[in-house]
Amino acid sequence: MEEEYIQNLKNYLVEFDKLPIAKKKITALLEADNCYKKGKIPTKSLPNLEFTETEILEHLTEFPNIMELESHLLDFREYIIEEYGIWHIYSQEWLQDLKAFLANEQTLMIMAGNAVLGKFLKNIICTDNLDWRHQDNERPNPWTDVEQLDALEAVKKYLNNVSNIIIEWCPDSTDTDIKVLHYLRQKKWVLQTRKLFGKRLILKDQLT
Repeated sequence: MEEEYIQNLKNYLVEFDKLPIAKKKITALLEADNCYKKGKIPTKSLPNLEFTETEILEHLTEFPNIMELESHLLDFREYIIEEYGIWHIYSQEWLQDLKAFLANEQTLMIMAGNAVLGKFLKNIICTDNLDWRHQDNERPNPWTDVEQLDALEAVKKYLNNVSNIIIEWCPDSTDTDIKVLHYLRQKKWVLQTRKLFGKRLILKDQLT
């Protein structure tokens, strides 16, 4: 999918060269892809990849493929899942906010997937049971070390050694995240601070 998808983006970049609102979206995706190829993350968040109804109607005559372009832009997430094992698109700006929140304290990441986020954090233990390997991405290639471990077992193993727990990604088909929260309450792990970064939950505290 890689060669075809990216080549199509480059073709659209030529086709929509005189439409700034389209050119900005295409360029952002090409730059993001270039970062991922180098094992980095984009500097800034991606722009909204959809066009407004007004924008489509205004430019449809001159650019009849604008809706086709929009559909291709929205396929970017599927492309990076298959190509890089990345399920969440975040930026260095977003990452700095998360780092400030974690404060370089020892952190456990459960359900880490390919640990793309874990690569850029200090004092991090990344764990995942890797059950997803033959679903969206057939070639899991972790960006940093990942200990193959069930989420709840990881919490039991490392709870006494960490100040933060990141629930990176929990599939809709499982209640593992609920089981983890119940276990933390049983262990009187006081959750003074909870914060959502995207759809991931960060738990920050210490044992009482």
